[in-house]
Amino acid sequence: MRIVHDKDVPFIRSETQHREPNIEFKRLLQGTPGSPQNYEFTLAKSPGRFLSPRHHHNFDQIRLCLDGKFGDGKATDLAPGEVGYYGEGGYYSIDSTDSLVLLLQFGGANGDGFTSYSDLFRAYHEMTKLGEFRNGVFFRNQRTNLPPDVKPNQDGYEALWQHINGKPVTYREPRYRNPVIMNPAHAAALPDAEQAGVFRSTLGVFTERLIDITQIKVTEGAVLAESAPRAPKLGYVLSGEAETEGDRLIAGTAFEIATGETLHLTAQSDLHIQMITLPWFSDDELLQSRPTAAIV
Repeated sequence: MRIVHDKDVPFIRSETQHREPNIEFKRLLQGTPGSPQNYEFTLAKSPGRFLSPRHHHNFDQIRLCLDGKFGDGKATDLAPGEVGYYGEGGYYSIDSTDSLVLLLQFGGANGDGFTSYSDLFRAYHEMTKLGEFRNGVFFRNQRTNLPPDVKPNQDGYEALWQHINGKPVTYREPRYRNPVIMNPAHAAALPDAEQAGVFRSTLGVFTERLIDITQIKVTEGAVLAESAPRAPKLGYVLSGEAETEGDRLIAGTAFEIATGETLHLTAQSDLHIQMITLPWFSDDELLQSRPTAAIV
């Protein structure tokens, strides 16, 4: 199991400017590049106004708003404590100010995955020699006699993905037309039938790959055993403290439970965890190498 405390990770401004140039990231945990289950688990801070035109992706995203407000300024705003699921293929836009968000980006049900941030950063620096990223759009210097499927003006992320993979992005038809916004405060915390003092609020289970978004509460002194039998699980401690196998979990701790592992912890005070189960894939699917892509 991997554990990282967000206080030990600095905020770093994104090396790309294909969206808002002032976004800062704490890169907490990353998956395996090339795997359909590859992911990037971060804290994303947006000082000032964050604008992004209407766009969509070939990967999934989950956001938990920790401070401020994040969204489109309308129906899909996340208030502090609220969670949003942004499924692959579904359109959304951003118009928000001064937000802090726990952000998970990961390969969705279609298995296309996404590239590591390092690959994305490398592609960005290469593409600044070919044109300019401005207001979420890439404008090419050479606007005539372009190769097939290469657009003179293109969504910034699409342009990066195409540069990395040598072909246009293929979007699957969205399973969910719009982002799904969840309010954990309105969800019941049901007792775990097998673990005394453990309560679960299942906010949603998405797609045929069983992406699970759950909040877990563990009362002081209670013991939690959390397994990942089919797909990795990612957790983030929202409040409280716990002891686990030679380490301590505190507010702001992120952790990964790999497939086949079990986390054992004892709550030292009332504990509140955001838990996400990544999509499951068969062993054959996990062995296949697929084109990848990532970021907001």
